[in-house]
Amino acid sequence: AVIGSAGTSGSCTTAVTCTIGDLPVGVTVTVLVDVAYPANATSGTVGNTATVTAATPLTGTTSDTATFTLVGSADLSIRKSFAPDPVTAGQPGQYVIEYSNLGPSDALGVTITDTFPSGVVSAALAGTPPAGCALAGLVLNCTGLTVAAGASGSITVDVVTAGVLGAGDLDNSASIASSTADPDPSDNTATVEPNTANSADASMMGALRLGDLSVHLGVRV
Repeated sequence: AVIGSAGTSGSCTTAVTCTIGDLPVGVTVTVLVDVAYPANATSGTVGNTATVTAATPLTGTTSDTATFTLVGSADLSIRKSFAPDPVTAGQPGQYVIEYSNLGPSDALGVTITDTFPSGVVSAALAGTPPAGCALAGLVLNCTGLTVAAGASGSITVDVVTAGVLGAGDLDNSASIASSTADPDPSDNTATVEPNTANSADASMMGALRLGDLSVHLGVRV
């Protein structure tokens, strides 16, 4: 879309038709045209041709074409959270992945990947995830997404935690990428490190199992 145009002589319309008027010999007129392409414009080579006409017969070059390469640029970011925090071993929890596109272009061919950690027993997508997102065991893959400039979204995954948890057993990272160039990829990976706790019952069960093992070994000896 044409934002504006102006010449050093005469006047221009938004369709970029400029009426210069009489042009004396040796005088040059420059016309500047500001344009903006939509966020979903297709990357590629763009050409634009300008033509001059006059009531007086013209000789020489009366038109010229300028070309340039139009490329997309989409500043994607991703965030990760977990609730509840702290979480007790064996209890359910919820990972939330939030993503956004600061533009200025639409992000095409977006992928989001997340492999859930050893402290997760099972995982299931909650709510209505974006089309193209699927869980295979403990691996989340989202492919073929389009995130418009200025848009955001989220993915929620319900999990069941292991019966016994150690420090870092629920630490998890998610990443986002796109076929559209990202001017700042430093925020394309996010990590959450939930605090974990083991219940008294779990600790006691561990002690009993260890005792049973010791007695059993004693009998075999």
